[in-house]
Amino acid sequence: MIPVDELDRLFPNLPPDPGEAGKQTLEGIDADGDGVRDDVQRWIYRRYPNDELKRKAMLRYAKALQASIVNVDRDSRDQVRARVLDGFRAIRCARLAFGGANEFDLIDEVAEAVREVQFQMLNTQERVIADLTVDAKFSGQVVGAEEWTCTDPIR
Repeated sequence: MIPVDELDRLFPNLPPDPGEAGKQTLEGIDADGDGVRDDVQRWIYRRYPNDELKRKAMLRYAKALQASIVNVDRDSRDQVRARVLDGFRAIRCARLAFGGANEFDLIDEVAEAVREVQFQMLNTQERVIADLTVDAKFSGQVVGAEEWTCTDPIR
């Protein structure tokens, strides 16, 4: 992780850290409208300052997770399924971005990166409850491998 002052020097166009204001709602603050909360976006840039592919992969996953949790209360079970599959596809694509020979390579670094992003994303009780609600709505569904293939590799 690079220091915050180094982050702001290397990436001057990143949105500012929302601080505690970013924890006041389920959605948080996404000043640049890219679908990823600003605190999470900044964390990903700090974690992967020198690797654009890894940054893109984790931003894609964070965006999918964000869409799942903020929409879960209004989404039908089919919509929840589609959003969860987006997250699965993001993880498959991350395996390629992190250097896997194919999207099926089990790469420890990807598993760790996904856990780290989840930790950053689920940083309030409201967000944890929303994620558990996603799990409950998705529970019991069967997913074929072809449904979560990486169709848009990160470049």
